[in-house]
Amino acid sequence: RYAAECILRLGDLVTWWATMNEPMILIYMAYIGKAWPPGLGSLPAGRTALINQMKAHHAAYVLGKAIQPKSQIGLVINMPAFDPERESALDRLVVRAQDYIMNGLTVKAMDEGVLPLPLSFNGHKLVGGPRAADWFGLNYYGQYRVQFDPRMTGELFGRQVQVGIRT
Repeated sequence: RYAAECILRLGDLVTWWATMNEPMILIYMAYIGKAWPPGLGSLPAGRTALINQMKAHHAAYVLGKAIQPKSQIGLVINMPAFDPERESALDRLVVRAQDYIMNGLTVKAMDEGVLPLPLSFNGHKLVGGPRAADWFGLNYYGQYRVQFDPRMTGELFGRQVQVGIRT
């Protein structure tokens, strides 16, 4: 409803709409982590929140196109680079997992119109179908070197060190 109301009230002034800004940052900091409210520190809560974000984006996309067919609707994602700290198989595996969760999941859901693993085990279809984003905004703040660490369960077993910061 909020997205529809924004388009109804501002549609004569705006053509390009972003439904969300950096959805994975919110998930990581507020649901998986404890740095931002609600600070749940829970992987299942993060999964649920991300599913709800993807559903909300798709619903806003469908409503936006119905109200303003020529609108360009997308979302802004933070896309850091992940590289293994060492050439070990475990470091490379953790990098692939972190890159997929942080960078790949949102893009895959938008492109294919389904909730991919680990969000859905049965390929739940999203309202709006595939390609429910006309554009992606990319924010790149730097590069992370990742090393396998069995104690870092909330980080998918990878310790990150930010080595390149660009603003």
